[in-house]
Amino acid sequence: DKYNVVLGAASYDIEFKFNTRDGRWYFDLYREGGTPVKLGVKIMENQSLLLRYSLDNFLGDIVCMRMANRSSSGVGRDNLGVGEDYSLLYFSESELED
Repeated sequence: DKYNVVLGAASYDIEFKFNTRDGRWYFDLYREGGTPVKLGVKIMENQSLLLRYSLDNFLGDIVCMRMANRSSSGVGRDNLGVGEDYSLLYFSESELED
């Protein structure tokens, strides 16, 4: 599934893929127009997903955080997204400094 989102002051496309072999979600982040920012980012709960990479002109980070406690398992096929146990949150560079 591909979604257009605004992160900070810029528009991006995010494409999600589920890998059944390792039971994890991955995402590809593109600038509007299709230029890749970072491909194949593994979604791990409670971790910075982008700060470990040197990304030109991307200010901030995306973090997968637990929002509810309906299941005891980590992020998986059926518990990531709006209204689910886990959600992806964007933090701007200034929020990360605070």
